[in-house]
Amino acid sequence: MTPPRPGRWLGPWWSERQTDPDSPDFVPGGARDNVTHRTWTRLGTLASTECAVVDPRGLVAGPSGDWSVDWWIGADDRWHLPSRDVAVRQRLVGHAPVVETAMRVPGGDALHRAFAVATPEGPQVVIEIVNDTPVPFAVAVAIRPYTPAGPGRISTIDLESTTVVVDGEVALLLARPPARFAGASAATGDVVHTVTAGSAAESWAGPVHCGEGRASAALVYPLPHTATLRVALPLSRLASPPRRRRRTDGAGPASATGVRVTVPAASVEQVRRGWDRQVARALRVQVPDDRFTEVFEAARRHLLGLHAGEDVASWPVRAASWREIATVATALDRYGFHEEAGQLVATLPDRQALDGFAGSRDEGWSANGAALHAVGEHWRLTRDQLATGELIGPVAKAGHWIGKRWDGGRLRPRRPHGSLPAPTRTDLAWCIRGLWDAADAMAGVDQPEVAEDLCRFAAELAATLERGEPDTGDLHAAALGVLPGGVARIADVASLVRAQREAGRALLDADDRGLDPLVTLELATVELRLGDRRVLDRLAWLLEHASATVTWPSVVHPRTRGGSAGDGHDTMVTAQACSFLRRLLVDEVGTELRLCPIYPGRWLGRGVEVHDAPTAFGRFGFAVRWHGDRPALLWELDPHPGIDPPTLVAPALDPSWSSTELRGETLLAPVEPPGPPEPASASAEPPGTRADASDAAGPSSFS
Repeated sequence: MTPPRPGRWLGPWWSERQTDPDSPDFVPGGARDNVTHRTWTRLGTLASTECAVVDPRGLVAGPSGDWSVDWWIGADDRWHLPSRDVAVRQRLVGHAPVVETAMRVPGGDALHRAFAVATPEGPQVVIEIVNDTPVPFAVAVAIRPYTPAGPGRISTIDLESTTVVVDGEVALLLARPPARFAGASAATGDVVHTVTAGSAAESWAGPVHCGEGRASAALVYPLPHTATLRVALPLSRLASPPRRRRRTDGAGPASATGVRVTVPAASVEQVRRGWDRQVARALRVQVPDDRFTEVFEAARRHLLGLHAGEDVASWPVRAASWREIATVATALDRYGFHEEAGQLVATLPDRQALDGFAGSRDEGWSANGAALHAVGEHWRLTRDQLATGELIGPVAKAGHWIGKRWDGGRLRPRRPHGSLPAPTRTDLAWCIRGLWDAADAMAGVDQPEVAEDLCRFAAELAATLERGEPDTGDLHAAALGVLPGGVARIADVASLVRAQREAGRALLDADDRGLDPLVTLELATVELRLGDRRVLDRLAWLLEHASATVTWPSVVHPRTRGGSAGDGHDTMVTAQACSFLRRLLVDEVGTELRLCPIYPGRWLGRGVEVHDAPTAFGRFGFAVRWHGDRPALLWELDPHPGIDPPTLVAPALDPSWSSTELRGETLLAPVEPPGPPEPASASAEPPGTRADASDAAGPSSFS
């Protein structure tokens, strides 16, 4: 690697790739925003809305999304810059959202770790840099006016003893004062040139100002071999120290409570163990597939990290839509994180207008449908009478808002909510799903009249959805389990989507910006319901395209495999991926409880275990053991009170077997190795699929 050319700014990794003519990721004109490697990992604490992100090279961006913290290593040979060096790799520590970035330097590695911790003064992201070599090197901690998503802005940077202040707010807490200092603006050029030339000063010269928003600073430390440097990035606003009063005691700034804030002492191992304890109370699985296990374990920790009290975590912070809330809440419930899901569901009254509308104009009709779906799914998996009973009024209002604005089944509202557009077929799917689910919940808390109204509204919308020829827009309805017409229509929609949007094992996004993980997961869900083994191609794609830290962007660039649009750690993709992985092991369709509805060929002859899986019928667990080519099945269901036992089936292992016993063990028929995948027939029912599973006459439990 050569140092940046004089006068040229050092950019983040994505920018260096996009502006380098010799890079395969070069974008003519450079592109101001990240369109090739829009991938990052969200860092936050449980129940906190504030979070930061770290990019694939260790660049950490704060919650504002205006600036970031980079790291550079001065070794014996040269300065090593992660955004430009080749020998950089990244991983999670123990599946937890603790991101370790390793950069090769002479003698070993420079390790950068970033993780979030809770403190009395609010959540903070700890950044620690470890010298894992036998010789000392220098570390520069740099404040940069850009982020993993695109350009940022910094007007002023100041240093007050061990506190870095950016644009008047505390940005970074230092464990000790730096040895050398450098600051620069757009007029003086990038501070990286000062650092790499060895010209950093021995004292801080005062605030750095830049009217163009390109202020930058670097704080340089010597780091002996095996030593660790720690700094912290506060995620909540702290009071900045008084200007022009330099402290010499090394104390941090004062928090709102007057307590001095310092760099947290929590270690990587303590944080990892904390996340392990959190997920130990939820669904657990053992499968004979290392990559599946790695993705499953990390994704469920990321899923739990999405819970931000009464909201869903996002970077930069913004209000979540009901589709996001519902997708996250239902995934949390499916994994057994019922308390967290319940907190999200309970916000319906606070998010609802007086007329019953629960969303915004941008969300459209799907807001009410998604909200009702979240309530219904929480009831279905927990049978929580008290929590559901408190939502009777808001649920009735949300359902009647849909019913009152439906004009004889036509695709337009009778009384528009402001300038709310007419519902799309996706909106209809969400509304039908939500109305059916909420009706089930209302019946369960002894509200038959409300349930009857919701069922009537759902039937009217379903009749509209049934009209016309199969359309790619019906994929969402098929994935939600509300597409009328039975298996034949579902298979037709899946075939149409594959013909129009399939690109290899994934689907193109609607705007042709790249591959769409969310829509690919919807098709995978439909193929799983159909017993179509092409679902295993979608699974393989999902596992292969998870980042090194097990995140997925909103849209995947087909060449770089990084993000090309949207969120670099997409909330809905993470939640849907978790739901999909759970469905591959245990799934509900109507009155059936399906065990391993698809069994990958490489799992044959090798055991699977599922423990504490919340289902519509109660908490469930099972194990598959093998006797030659015959699987032995052991199971146990702890049923919800008053629930009829389901019919247990294992269509991929033995289509002829079923049971209604709550617990037992059996030896299934010999299993033939699967042949090449075959397309699902539109005229024949695939093995293990009930022809009436999506009948619009009533709700399906598949969602």
